[in-house]
Amino acid sequence: MQATAAELDVIIPPSIPMILFGVSVEVSIGELFIAGVGPGLLIGVALMFFVWAHSKYMGWGKNDGDGRLSFGKATYQAGWALLMPILLL
Repeated sequence: MQATAAELDVIIPPSIPMILFGVSVEVSIGELFIAGVGPGLLIGVALMFFVWAHSKYMGWGKNDGDGRLSFGKATYQAGWALLMPILLL
């Protein structure tokens, strides 16, 4: 699944390999972009469905929220880390 997901960047426009292919063989880059949207979305939806179905089958994610902090408390505790990019700038 990871190998399939890694290949999505070549298919879903705008991708540099697609532009290089279009320039090298003199094909319309706009048509290549339009041709890449359908298969890219189809592969993405298929990957999402597979992950969902496999997770349901294996029983993963049933107790993910147990012991988790609330959003406000977690944000307060991570305050300095969240402010670090602003402090650095």
